[in-house]
Parts: sequence; C-alpha cells; structure tokens
Amino acid sequence: MLERKCIVDYQDIETILKPAVLANLHKPTNQKRKDRITVEIAGEFVNPTSWRYRLFLLKSTECVHCGLKGTIWALERHIAKKTGKISERYHINLYGITPDGEVMLTKDHITPRSLGGKDTLHNFQTLCHTCNAIKGNKLEV
Repeated sequence: MLERKCIVDYQDIETILKPAVLANLHKPTNQKRKDRITVEIAGEFVNPTSWRYRLFLLKSTECVHCGLKGTIWALERHIAKKTGKISERYHINLYGITPDGEVMLTKDHITPRSLGGKDTLHNFQTLCHTCNAIKGNKLEV
C-alpha cells in the first residue's frame, strides 16, 4: 500500500530530479545510508540514483506494450500491509491515466533476472503495472 503526500510538479522533475539523476549516473543505486545522495522535493528527500528514475528520465515514460503515457509524478511512501508500519522515506512514482483511473508505470527487465538479465539501463524497459503483470518473468508478453 502507498501513502501519497502530493503530486509533484513536472517543473520540479525537470529542474531538481533530472539534473540530479544525470549528475549521479555513475553512483550505485544501493548506497549505504551514510553515503546516500538525496534531493529535496516537496519537503521530502528522495534518492536520485534509482534505476526507475534513470529509466523514466533517460529512456521513456511510456509503456512499451500498450502505449500508456506516464503524466503524473507522485511523492509517496510505503505502508506495510500486515503491520501498518509507514516507511520513513518517500520516493516518486509515475502514473498514467486510463478510463478506470491511475495505473503505475514500472521498471521491467527485458531479459528477466531469473534468466540471467542484468541490472543495466539497456536491459530495462518501461511497462505499466498491467502489462508487467502479464509479462512476468518471460522475455516477451
């Protein structure tokens, strides 16, 4: 479950997040807390080294299968289903709009990790949650 703080203005994505993503392309995505790089967006600190941000900002914000375009950037945090514990850290999710409501855009491994795929920008593609669920750990939908 997710708790949404706010919709992030696209201007903040372009002027704050994207420059930080570009400046930190060489940084690992799984940094230890003391080494973590953050940028402030809407009063919260997010990690600009995320593979998802790199994918969305450098490759595509559109589902490669159904064409759903991500247009809503939302500042959110996780809530554990079983315990109700709320994560301290916020992150930004990308959503597209369908007649049924918002659908999250996701980072998908083109060659799944279970089949030897690596965590590289060249092996990632943008899929909406629906198409990603259909694809699963296969090479194609």
